[in-house]
Amino acid sequence: MRANLGSAFLMILVLFASSALLGQELATSSEPTVASDQTTLDFSSSKASSGSTVLLASADVSPMAYPEPTMAAAPILATPIVPEKKADANLKAQARNKKIWYSLSVVNHTAATFDAWSTRSSIQRGAQELNPMLKPFASSNALYATIQVAPFGMDYLGRRMMRSHNSVVRKMWWLPQTASAAISFAAGIHNMGVNAD
Repeated sequence: MRANLGSAFLMILVLFASSALLGQELATSSEPTVASDQTTLDFSSSKASSGSTVLLASADVSPMAYPEPTMAAAPILATPIVPEKKADANLKAQARNKKIWYSLSVVNHTAATFDAWSTRSSIQRGAQELNPMLKPFASSNALYATIQVAPFGMDYLGRRMMRSHNSVVRKMWWLPQTASAAISFAAGIHNMGVNAD
């Protein structure tokens, strides 16, 4: 058993020594060379142009006292993390615009429903629908669904304008929905004032 332990120890020692020598050969081929007769660093242009830097050390210092690293450490750059105020303000503006867009969408569809209801009540009192696009649907409940096509189109247009690359268009994204809602409310109020002839 003692022989097996000794041979295992010897094998580990041989492997360690060979890997250390191999690593030292690799390190000496890629690391700067050490001269033993001077104590200063030489930064002359002739040495720099040859591709390897020569480090000069004193002769009385043993090489194992200050072993050379096998890999150069990467520099650590301390970059402060600063939140971008412009991006944060832009996200807040987008969230605000999205809430306003949903609110205008509800107002727009409510105004269209009010227009459809007032049109139906005017028709029941004996009036006629003058809009040729809505005339086929004026006498049925399909008018409520048909009249919602324009508000959906204005919602889509407003959303596209909100995401436009043109800054002028992006600032006026609310205009299609507001105009559609105003026209629908005006038409509904007009329908309420129409009496049968």
